[in-house]
Amino acid sequence: MKKIYYILLALLVTGFTFTACSDEEPFETISESDFPMILDPVFPDRGEDGSLPTIATLNRDQTYAVTARVTPSKYTTVAWYVDGEEVMTGLEFSALFKAGTYNIRVVATSTTNGMTSYREGLLRVDPLDTDPSTTTGGTERIVSAGGTARLYGTNLYLVDYVVIDGQRSDATYVEADECIEYTVPEGLADGEYRVILGDAQGVEYGGNTITVSSGTLVMDGASSAVVGEEWVLTGTGLDQVTSLTVGDLTINSADFLSQTVSEIVLNCPELEAGSYTLTGQTTSGALEFYTTSGNVTEMTLTINAARPGETILWQGHHYVSWETPDGDPNHQFTSIDISVFESIEAGSTMTIAYSLKQDDEYHQVRIATANSWANLVPDFNPTEDGEYSFTLTQELLDRILNENGFLISGHGVYIDKVSVFAATGGSGLPWTGHLSISWSSPESDPGHMFNVVPNLMPLEELQVGDVFHINYSIVEAAEYHSVAIATVDWAEPYFVREEVTEAGTYNFEITEEILNEIQAKGGFIIIGHGFYLDMVSVE
Repeated sequence: MKKIYYILLALLVTGFTFTACSDEEPFETISESDFPMILDPVFPDRGEDGSLPTIATLNRDQTYAVTARVTPSKYTTVAWYVDGEEVMTGLEFSALFKAGTYNIRVVATSTTNGMTSYREGLLRVDPLDTDPSTTTGGTERIVSAGGTARLYGTNLYLVDYVVIDGQRSDATYVEADECIEYTVPEGLADGEYRVILGDAQGVEYGGNTITVSSGTLVMDGASSAVVGEEWVLTGTGLDQVTSLTVGDLTINSADFLSQTVSEIVLNCPELEAGSYTLTGQTTSGALEFYTTSGNVTEMTLTINAARPGETILWQGHHYVSWETPDGDPNHQFTSIDISVFESIEAGSTMTIAYSLKQDDEYHQVRIATANSWANLVPDFNPTEDGEYSFTLTQELLDRILNENGFLISGHGVYIDKVSVFAATGGSGLPWTGHLSISWSSPESDPGHMFNVVPNLMPLEELQVGDVFHINYSIVEAAEYHSVAIATVDWAEPYFVREEVTEAGTYNFEITEEILNEIQAKGGFIIIGHGFYLDMVSVE
């Protein structure tokens, strides 16, 4: 860990090495050649996976103070380490820390034989409610030296600059995304660094850590793109990428719209909607892509058809948690003015794109009116990043207008985009997304079933000869992969049940017999297990 003096606001007690004994020294009968042991402090055991325990949690205005007891006391010295750097010697340790998580290690060393023992754990220091503070939403803390980076959190509009390894960099607040952007100092060696947040008055706060990497790694943007729109990949060392290959099509770096150490911007290739293999080359070999289970050299890219009729109401990265206090900006999402809904036509489709805060203990989304958080649709518990779509009926629009507006709350999720697709001839087709389908999920989960008719297309418009094209890709971790189409009451036998092993398209044609059954039951749905629904269209 670099520049430890930026971590500690103050060391309150000067350390010392001790050799004198006292009336309370333990086990003074043992010899000077014995192994040094730490009797206090006693830290909790490591987790089953070897992870360090949390030894204390306090606010940033509270002092962390602890006293060591060791044996043999006459022949043992004590040193205290924070994030791998020695900051004090002696029995007593006392300090104020800025907000963040710190590695604390106490080491006992024999003065006669050099043997050592240690205790180690994590100290968690929380910000005050009024402090600018950061959260971790994904991969934004893996950065390149000299590249542009972001930090998300609370009260970040107060931040004027950041300090990394003693080097100051101006910060820009991006209101739409509720984050700050800054330039990572050049010349930083690979490793972990603490971030200090400074306001206009020079008051500094903790921003936890970032990891600087000189490796070439795509961290975001490799899972989906839209035909005809800009496709943005972010990561580290991306100035070393020489080409990207989508299916059989190779795009050389000369054809990128822009390329920096932290970002590649290009036009999504004019390919048919569907799933494609994505690979890449760098100046030193195969391009790697970040996944939560480890880096890979091959990704599945879902290319979606252009989304005609989309109106983006809001786009950013807003964390929501109903466990935050009332008045906290993250307590709920209310960034769409009520007047917007006066001009939305009944039958339009609202789509909410979200991503998960992985380290939260659960993830839940509530879409409601501002009047006592009254639900517009049932709450759902997402298990991965995705989109949720529903039809804005006249009843729902009236409720929003009469019940003080629209909000989203829940816990453990970031709201990334809210869009409305205009009702075109009463149809919400084509629909595009990346929705994990599983009939094993709770009924409140949007992936439990996907209603096509009447939610996306009115029943009265369905005709013999209509062909629905259902594009899907595979959830690799699922134990089986089954795509099924049924009436809205799940009546068996289903119209379709196909076991699949790779991404593809199923074409579902409406015959007279099928139409009669759908009309009798009131519509049809897509169900199954172990696949992502990427697009539904009709011709």
